Amino acid sequence: MSEFRNEWVEVTLHHKPGCQIQLETKVFPPCIQKAKKEAIKKVSHEVKLPGFRQGKAPEEFILKNYGKEVEESTKKALGDVVFSEVYKLVKVRPLNNSSTIHYDLKNFTPEAADVVFSYEVEPEVPSIDVASFSLQKMEKPTIGEKEVQEAIRQMQFFYAEWKEITDRPIQEGDYLILDLESLETTPPTQVFSATRFEVSDKGMAKWMRDLVLGESSKAVIEGMSASDPSLTEEEKKNFPPRRVKIVIQKIEEAKLPLIDEEFLKKVRVSSEEELQKMVKSILERQISDNEKKVKEDQVKHFVLQQATFELPKSLVEEERKHRFNQIMQDEEAKERYNNLSKEGKEAADRDLLQQSKDAIYFFYLSRKLLEDAKIAFTQQEMEEAILPYKNQKLSKDHMYGLAFARLVLIRAEDYLLELAEKKLDQATPQKLE
Repeated sequence: MSEFRNEWVEVTLHHKPGCQIQLETKVFPPCIQKAKKEAIKKVSHEVKLPGFRQGKAPEEFILKNYGKEVEESTKKALGDVVFSEVYKLVKVRPLNNSSTIHYDLKNFTPEAADVVFSYEVEPEVPSIDVASFSLQKMEKPTIGEKEVQEAIRQMQFFYAEWKEITDRPIQEGDYLILDLESLETTPPTQVFSATRFEVSDKGMAKWMRDLVLGESSKAVIEGMSASDPSLTEEEKKNFPPRRVKIVIQKIEEAKLPLIDEEFLKKVRVSSEEELQKMVKSILERQISDNEKKVKEDQVKHFVLQQATFELPKSLVEEERKHRFNQIMQDEEAKERYNNLSKEGKEAADRDLLQQSKDAIYFFYLSRKLLEDAKIAFTQQEMEEAILPYKNQKLSKDHMYGLAFARLVLIRAEDYLLELAEKKLDQATPQKLE
């Protein structure tokens, strides 16, 4: 609670949950008189009086003949007059231009009044200890002949001839189209649907292979999943065994095309050597993209650990509605959502709400990080950031808002990664020449 006072008003500021503030205000005579003058002027322009031009009648005449109207108009004008004085003292801005300022007038007299204002404000965002952020060292995968050949084999599957098998059970080397559900929830949670797996060490986890081998098409199998042996003990804790149900939709065999002139033409290369170079380049790009994604995830996880403050409810709801509308505009996503059970929709809605909160937390924390680091954007950066939104039917303010938010997230992430990579370099022993 904080208190402020001048000759116009006395204000007590209260912070409320959900980024709301309440301003309890005692209004003194000068403020009442200012609102009354504005009210008299307004009433004089609204009424027609014999012998006077509209708006030119003396105040005394207006008060004598339209006292009730002046009093009502004074009460209405008082809100703006008082808030102007209150804001000069407390200097706490509403959340944004569309924020609703609630106004409650009490105990009004010609000499005094009590007014209560309440509205949403920006959250109080803590500073981030950027020095405590560090990147987990990642082992970069090697790309050798084995990896290149496996990638080429995967390319061959795009042009494979598929034959459905109905007269024998599943065996090594087959390909299965199957559904997988987790039975740990009520109702069961669909993990994936109509997904192709190769029945092999590379293409399928051992526990799943053990469950499906020897089964037939259309079989429904229940069993227990198991953690991959290659995982660390910590990772295994995050992937405990679960009861699952597998539905075998189809068993297939694949006849892969030869790597001949026709195949090379299809993949738009002129020789096997060129094919291998292209595939290696693709694998290198995938590794780079994955490394970038892993780093971005580490940044987001670190930043969201600082999310210990309250958010404005209106922002969370606005973000939730935006994300939900995006889902409803995608026909496949819309159908998946509409086909969920009541419990499934409730779980999806909770997940969407958390995603919305995380997005807002991430923005505010990122902005605070840049403010503390004294990193600002140039006009040129803003103009470049706004380009992707130029063709959209948006107001200028909306476009700049989106561009600013995007720049904040990108620059904060880059700043944290730059600091962490320097720290990682300093911690890595240097080789002697």
